[in-house]
This record gives sequence, structure tokens and C-alpha cells, in this order.
Amino acid sequence: MKEYRNHELRGDREINDADRTARAIDLSVLISLEVAQVDGEPDLIVDLIDLYLEEAPRRMAAMSALLAQRDWLSLSRAAHSLKGCSAVLGAGRTPQLCDAIEQFALDNAHPVSLDVLHELHEEFALVCEAFLHEKQRRTSIQK
Repeated sequence: MKEYRNHELRGDREINDADRTARAIDLSVLISLEVAQVDGEPDLIVDLIDLYLEEAPRRMAAMSALLAQRDWLSLSRAAHSLKGCSAVLGAGRTPQLCDAIEQFALDNAHPVSLDVLHELHEEFALVCEAFLHEKQRRTSIQK
């Protein structure tokens, strides 16, 4: 379990919120997706961010409900799904935390899953903030 702890989120007071937010996403992943951008079309990265910000909260809510219901197989599948879309966009530690939940769900490790799910919610808040910042940056450049 300790390998999923993030000292930056919990105990390291020297790292401010802006630094944590900046580290919440891997911008190099987003930049690598720019090659698929078609000239004259809306910003692909902004569209992907919008889709993620619309869909991921639903997946997070489903994971919480599935954990409460002790539906381990469905929880594992939901975590796997969020892991994939988070990895594609470089959503920081979200894929690793989803992987941990997926594995714990397969092992029926409820207390551990609950703890990691809580940590995932904290990380997800930082990821959302970082994606919103990146979206705002990109849309202000286009104007």
C-alpha cells in the first residue's frame, strides 16, 4: 500500500498547491497528441480535455458506488477503464492509482481499496485543475 502514497499530497508542506497542480498532468503526453491536430479544426487537446472532464467524474462516482456495493469485478473494470483514458491524456498518478484499485478489487481488499480510492479522489481534483488550466491556456492562445 505504501507504494501508492504520495508525500507531495500528504506531508510535504514545502510544495505549494501550484507546484502540485503543475505536476498533476504530464504535458509531454498532451504535446505528443498534437500531431493528430487537423489544421482549421477545433483544438483536439481541448476537445479531449472536455471529454475527460465530462466522463471521468462519472467513472469516479461509479467506482465509489461499486466499492460500497462490494461489486469487485465491476469495480475492477471501472478502474481499468479510467486508468486507460487517464493514461492516454497523461493524468499524472491517476493511472497508477486506478491500477492499484483494480488489483485490490480483484483481491477483494475492501479497506485498501477504500483508502486508495480516497487518494484517487484527491489526485483527480489536482488533475482536473491542471486540465482546466491547460484548456484555458490553449483557448486564450487561439483568440
